[in-house]
Amino acid sequence: MATKIVRITRHEAETSQTAVLKQFFGQDMEVIVVNETMPMESKAFVARFDEVTMGADVVEVVLPPNLLEAALKFSAFAKRGGQILRATMNRVARIVDGSPALNDKGEQIYDFVFDHYEVVEKVEVVTHILGEQPKASEVSVTREEAIQMWLELHHAWMEWANFGGWPSDAQKSFAGGLQIKLGIAPNQERDSSYRWDYRDYVK
Repeated sequence: MATKIVRITRHEAETSQTAVLKQFFGQDMEVIVVNETMPMESKAFVARFDEVTMGADVVEVVLPPNLLEAALKFSAFAKRGGQILRATMNRVARIVDGSPALNDKGEQIYDFVFDHYEVVEKVEVVTHILGEQPKASEVSVTREEAIQMWLELHHAWMEWANFGGWPSDAQKSFAGGLQIKLGIAPNQERDSSYRWDYRDYVK
């Protein structure tokens, strides 16, 4: 029996996206595209979501957090064990004949290229005041998550040290992302050395 996949998105699936879906769900797929503006009010959204996902096994969505949370908590699709996927795209500068492609204003043109799918199991939004770094108390991190983050960052830092040189921009971005998740203010001497302790940042 074919796996029924519903795509609630205005974007056509890239070849690489289809290849990943076939890899995980088999060649026998029925893909239905729902190219429409969904209701923004949660109750109305869930009602329409259940209509378009009736009989579906998998749903790919592009939704704001509040509607994604409504789908996970209240939809019949989620309650019967349906899988919700979200495509992660990379922003890539468009290159034409070896040079950056520019628009009429002379600005760089960017394309979004598919990277991978994520299975959405929980929606959690953590906020902090614009212009300020998040405090530890504002960041929702369990002890186990913090330990894992600390180990990942420590391992990465040891690799950088062993190979010599300064971390690349991508590596620094990775480290910075972990620091933000743990509510660590940047530019502190102890943080710049990457010798911080996860126990300082867990509720």
